[in-house]
Amino acid sequence: MNLQDYVDQNRLSKKTKGDLSLYCYTKEEFFDKTNWDQVTLTHRGKLYCKDRAVNMPFRKIFNLNEHEETQEDRIQNLLEFEPFVVLDKCNGHVLCILFLR
Repeated sequence: MNLQDYVDQNRLSKKTKGDLSLYCYTKEEFFDKTNWDQVTLTHRGKLYCKDRAVNMPFRKIFNLNEHEETQEDRIQNLLEFEPFVVLDKCNGHVLCILFLR
């Protein structure tokens, strides 16, 4: 499936100006907890120039227990057995990003 198919299915939105195209998951996709795939997970503000990706935005972030990868027991296991770094997020909200190596 190509990116236009995602737009046609209302899973991604697309804004175009000249050679630039900006993709983001739609509000409907955001609230659908079952339909995420590698394309929608990685297209939160993904920019293309002449169909070539020019940035690498953060992958979709799920809340604790909202998705398979954020189940509390899995997070607890990662914190216990994997190295991690704690950073301060300055807007008052808590954000925890775990990267598997």
